[in-house]
Amino acid sequence: AKRNLAASDEASTMRAFGDALSARDVCDCAKAGDPLAVKTIDTSMYYLGRALATISMVADPEIYVIGGGVSRAGQYLIDLVKKHYADYTPILTTVRAQTSCSPPSATTPASTAARSSS
Repeated sequence: AKRNLAASDEASTMRAFGDALSARDVCDCAKAGDPLAVKTIDTSMYYLGRALATISMVADPEIYVIGGGVSRAGQYLIDLVKKHYADYTPILTTVRAQTSCSPPSATTPASTAARSSS
């Protein structure tokens, strides 16, 4: 996020945080529609989705649980990871996912970046 801010003159609500900008701040700004924050989160979730897809093609995990502070972004995060995960796993049709901050009941088929055997 800080690199994107430094490389752009685009107006962004993230600038108000200065050096104290956190991942949570970036997520909150993205959820609020800040274009630069959306780009930053999308880029991060691209790499996460691609990495999880690569692991799935080799190790065949049943589920991924995404943890840490950013996982509190919930469905917003899950939807982005799912989008990028699907780009790199064309043979997979069913996925399940849950963030570590989601209750177990929030895990539903086709939620996101966790593969279920079919």
